[in-house]
Amino acid sequence: MLRPLRLLWPPALIGALRTAFRQARDGRRLANDWARGAVERLVEEGSLDPEEGEKALRSLEAPETLAVLGHLGAHIAISVPLRFPFGSVARFGWVVFFRLRSEARALIRREPDEQLRGARKIHTLTVAVGSALPGLGTFAYLVAEPLRKNRPLLAVLLDEALRRLPFGLYRGQHLAVLTCWLACSGPGVGSRMVQSRWHYLRPHHLVAWVRDAIESLRPHWKLVGGILAVNAVGLIIAGTAFIVTDNRAATFGEFGPMQTLKAAQLLLAGVAGYYIYTRFWRLPQAGQRVDAPGSFFWIISGMGLVWLGIDDYFGLHERGGDVLENGLGVTVPLLNNPDDVIVLGYGIIGLTVGFIFFGELLRSRATFPLLATGIGLLVVSLAVDFFAPEGSPSGGLEDPTNIIGAGFVLSAYLVKLREVWSELPAAPESTAVGGLPSEP
Repeated sequence: MLRPLRLLWPPALIGALRTAFRQARDGRRLANDWARGAVERLVEEGSLDPEEGEKALRSLEAPETLAVLGHLGAHIAISVPLRFPFGSVARFGWVVFFRLRSEARALIRREPDEQLRGARKIHTLTVAVGSALPGLGTFAYLVAEPLRKNRPLLAVLLDEALRRLPFGLYRGQHLAVLTCWLACSGPGVGSRMVQSRWHYLRPHHLVAWVRDAIESLRPHWKLVGGILAVNAVGLIIAGTAFIVTDNRAATFGEFGPMQTLKAAQLLLAGVAGYYIYTRFWRLPQAGQRVDAPGSFFWIISGMGLVWLGIDDYFGLHERGGDVLENGLGVTVPLLNNPDDVIVLGYGIIGLTVGFIFFGELLRSRATFPLLATGIGLLVVSLAVDFFAPEGSPSGGLEDPTNIIGAGFVLSAYLVKLREVWSELPAAPESTAVGGLPSEP
């Protein structure tokens, strides 16, 4: 009988659980050995600078890091004998148990506040949800704050986890470039990146940057103008039909022509993001270029846009909102609908990805203003949807800003695709320590 079927028999399941939790007691040593081995291997391969490797090894001795590694090792130990769905349930239960135990001890004044704050940093909702994922849930504690802020060590452990992806995705998708950039960037890269770009806000730099952006857009004005013209004509026709028939559903409603246009633009932008990524990696010595890590922005955001297009067309977040409101009785203060929380979650994810790859966005003078304009219009549309009273005149801004915003986003991705597609093979740009890119 196959092993998964044997696990369905209660004695086998109980035995597997006993083995898992017995091994979990030694989780700290297991995770520490695993992390040290990962650091030493990357240094030996030349993917990680020896100095950064030393820092990562020293950080393993920090109390908060040791605490997280103990729970990470427990998850690894649990995942060895238990497969989905039992491993997911056990890992999720592990996170919830330790969080509730810390909260209970704090209530009866048996645990110092400092220990409670540490537990809240480690056993978070994100870790709990991530631990339930098949396979990758084993490494959910990588997103706990003590490891998340230790960028070199996080990158090393993330690299080790990604090597376990099936179908050769680690090598086929060049993930080593991304994780090694994270490791070589070191802690504080976000603040340093903002400081290095701060001078762009000075008036003379800002004016010069805008002029360069306009000049860079000049070869693409027909493409951008054509996309925006299609959106404008569609809005004029739909608006006229709405005025004549007084039937919004026929033009702007679910599965209507304007919703189809908006979803199609998001889907096309997502597909363009995929081709930007694949085309970049066909260039000679692409892995040695300074902008190699930034290429991941386009495929990551592209997948997000494809999902948004599907979600928007079929109203998936609205159905999720119905479940929250009608099934669970959830109401959200200040917002019109509970599904707005899901949309806000999408926005937070998008802003996080944009911040991580901010250098890549600024690198393309033609793409950045288009993308910034598109996102700005989408934000206006969301603000109207969230806060405008039903039937108010300001509610009429929602659909035009939404559709034109999607048009600007599509324009940005197609312009970037044209730039990458027309790029001639060239010598690699400057590289960082160990031949790895220093900034996306």
